[in-house]
Amino acid sequence: MVARLSRSPGFDAERFEAGLRSVLGSGRYRQARESTETFIEALKLHTLGHRDMVDNVLYASSVILNLRLLTLDAELKDFIRDKRLPDTLISPGEIREQT
Repeated sequence: MVARLSRSPGFDAERFEAGLRSVLGSGRYRQARESTETFIEALKLHTLGHRDMVDNVLYASSVILNLRLLTLDAELKDFIRDKRLPDTLISPGEIREQT
């Protein structure tokens, strides 16, 4: 998502960096470390038909670590719901509702 935004004319890299530092420094979020189990689960998603392995690893991490996954990816949301998998996904509009 950031890579896409960075190509837009109004993208402010300094502002983005400051925001990222603020989010990471808040202590509200924690860094996920992928385990073997994460990659096995990601591969299962691939065999179910979701071909984006980056999404698969992120989603598998969220399930294994019991974390919410912030995403704008409608395709991933639809896939998770269609396959009746645990829904750990949250959209930006839902963040305020959770706090």
